Amino acid sequence: MKNEKTYRTYGILLGILFYFVYISVIYVAGMFLPAEILTIKSPFGNWLTLGAIPVFVSAGIYYFEKTDFWEISGLITGFIIWLFIVALLQITQVNAYLSDGYVTTPAGFVFMIILYFAFKMKHGQNTGK
Repeated sequence: MKNEKTYRTYGILLGILFYFVYISVIYVAGMFLPAEILTIKSPFGNWLTLGAIPVFVSAGIYYFEKTDFWEISGLITGFIIWLFIVALLQITQVNAYLSDGYVTTPAGFVFMIILYFAFKMKHGQNTGK
């Protein structure tokens, strides 16, 4: 039992470490992009930075525990699909009506949770879990 908690803790720490590397890469890439794309007030920049947290943490846990990949794939799929939705909203200027990301970011997390459980349920039905 102690081993499982230790591996989970290591996984969370590894995910947070990779998240900080990811943020550093985005920061460096942001130097070459227009300022309005990656600002905190931008829904796209907001989702690009905050939406990746559950993906990296769950990937770190998966690295040590080797649980079902379907659980992580739901989060990854949700993150990528919502990234395209937020990019489309920003391109079409709909984001001005959505409080600069204060609506799109929580909605993205809800979307990720829904896909997480949908993938988990679908995989559980196929394997009998």
